[in-house]
Amino acid sequence: MLHRMIRKVSVNGKQPCYALKMDIKRFFDTINHQILKTLLRKNIADEKALKNYRYNH
Repeated sequence: MLHRMIRKVSVNGKQPCYALKMDIKRFFDTINHQILKTLLRKNIADEKALKNYRYNH
């Protein structure tokens, strides 16, 4: 899924695109998810990407 999203964002590899994958054990549970959702909505226009967050949380 990550590779597909990168291709879409980078216009099939024609524009630079960066992704960061991290393993932050037990950190995600301490985040205020309402604040995170608000920040994600401000910065991510792709509704499918936002749905991915909702399904995984």
